[in-house]
Amino acid sequence: MTNIGDILSDGVKSNLISNSAEIGDVFRLKFEPKDGIVPKRDDDSRNKFFVILGIDDAGNAFGFVVINSIINQHLPLERKNLHYQLKASKYSFLEGKDRFVDCSDFKQISKIRFTELFVGNSLRGKIDDEDLQYIKDAVVSYEDAPKKILKRFGLI
Repeated sequence: MTNIGDILSDGVKSNLISNSAEIGDVFRLKFEPKDGIVPKRDDDSRNKFFVILGIDDAGNAFGFVVINSIINQHLPLERKNLHYQLKASKYSFLEGKDRFVDCSDFKQISKIRFTELFVGNSLRGKIDDEDLQYIKDAVVSYEDAPKKILKRFGLI
């Protein structure tokens, strides 16, 4: 039996996902340096989980934070303390390993760029309301967070 997903092109499917993306959704995309994600060693891109924390009023961009496997020990203590642990026992998309949301590095991505990076299995899950609120509060509490950007995405 044919389903709608078999009929739609990848572009149409990714547009449907980007139009239906919600705050708290977790995606995994292959980012490049132009997206503000630094690849490791000789790589030209890097697969990263991220959590959508806001969508601008025009629906043209997403505000997000990255989920890391470990806390970067080269960060200042203030930034290390702004990592929120997600338990693999609570979120199956973490693939059996606890991970850390970097609440000190709020980023944005255009809907167009998101659609360019999107692949069929990019949507991985959703952060529950309690964890999402803690993450948002931590992002807003970081003194170096750009207030104009936080406001654009409805965090303040």
